[in-house]
Amino acid sequence: MSTDSTQTQRKADISALIGIISSAATSAMAAWDQEAGGVPALDAPVTDSARAVNSPDLLRAVRLLEGACSQLCAVLSPTFISVVNRAWAPLDAACLRVAVDAKIPDVLEGHADGLHVSEIAAQTGLPPDKLARTLRVLSTKHCFREVAKDTFANNRLSYALRAPLRLTDLVWTFEHICNPPAWAHLSDTLADPAYGPSDDLARSAFSWGVREKMPETPLFKYLAARPAESERFGKAMTAWQLGGVQEFYPIADLPESTTWCDIGGGMGGVLIPVVNKNPQLRVTLQDQPHVVEEAKKNFAKECPDALKENRISFVPINFFTESPVPDQDIYYMRMIIHDWPDATCVDILSNIRKTMKPSSRLLIHDYVLISSVAASEGALETRGDVAPSPLLPNYGAGGTRPFYMDVNMMCMLNAKERSLDDMIELGQKAGLAFVKFWDCVEMSIVEFKTA
Repeated sequence: MSTDSTQTQRKADISALIGIISSAATSAMAAWDQEAGGVPALDAPVTDSARAVNSPDLLRAVRLLEGACSQLCAVLSPTFISVVNRAWAPLDAACLRVAVDAKIPDVLEGHADGLHVSEIAAQTGLPPDKLARTLRVLSTKHCFREVAKDTFANNRLSYALRAPLRLTDLVWTFEHICNPPAWAHLSDTLADPAYGPSDDLARSAFSWGVREKMPETPLFKYLAARPAESERFGKAMTAWQLGGVQEFYPIADLPESTTWCDIGGGMGGVLIPVVNKNPQLRVTLQDQPHVVEEAKKNFAKECPDALKENRISFVPINFFTESPVPDQDIYYMRMIIHDWPDATCVDILSNIRKTMKPSSRLLIHDYVLISSVAASEGALETRGDVAPSPLLPNYGAGGTRPFYMDVNMMCMLNAKERSLDDMIELGQKAGLAFVKFWDCVEMSIVEFKTA
């Protein structure tokens, strides 16, 4: 039985959580006002302002909101409700897959008053009664809107899932490439004596899931044999835009003709905002030859001035065996290191170190794991923002996406996300010295120089 003092503390914690929610909501509203002229309607098919969704103030406020709301519900809800809600999560994903596969947001586009499920079913070839029940699950969580009995319309969330959009490609990737072959087999893989302890790319949960069709096949080999899926996977990776480097690192203040090299830069989804932030930069994009060709096309469409003014160079690279272009002021890697085991990461970083000048900086932009256990005073982890009490130090549910990504990398590639200490250790093994930790809310940047 609780003592009076413990009950008093629990109630004080609940009051503190309520206060955090109120303050963070106010901050979020102010951020939307500043960046987009107001909070966007939830029930309307509108697109988020790109400025707003990359606003550091908005991201910080939402991190607090997510953490405090989740913790408050966990404290006050009966345990059964908390546990069952978590166990239901695969059904949410299953319903979302139905909507994306059937392109229901596209069917509803232009129908402000919605369509009856019989009409949606006629256009998608799905049974109307079962479709209505599926859409109702999504609409109760504010993805779609049921405007009348069995009549559904797009809202802000569902409108973001139209077929041409990158977020749709990401959801499709989760539900087709990640979930059935990999995530669903995590428990089986961990318990297997061969797969469980292995760090081999071909012994991941993903490889377990496809082993009957393609034995001991790692993810990228699987995708190479399926060009259409590979293309969609590549597009999906460009959807990760929150916490852009241009919003947290002082790119606008870099001197004229500063050189910036994006290693593994893909189609330029990150580099284009960097170029737009500071048009005086001289930038280079490096990736595999076929990716570089796609990047050229993307720049021609999205950032043609950089091409016309010769401010962008495209140079193929195999970063496992080759060094990037030499003597750049800034070398940048985003979501690369988390794909590979430690030894391979040291090789990649060593190749970069060989070509850095004394004033060069390397920015590794990735998810960084912050412990849910309070760090000792002066520990490296305290260099980031620490959540206010009674939240977990890493913001709990507000900081959970790095841990989701960590398990995802384990499932897909036998790879992992890392703590700041882990990143610094990798850098030291490659001859790099830690400079600064940049907390970008969603992801983080670890800055290095030559040792």
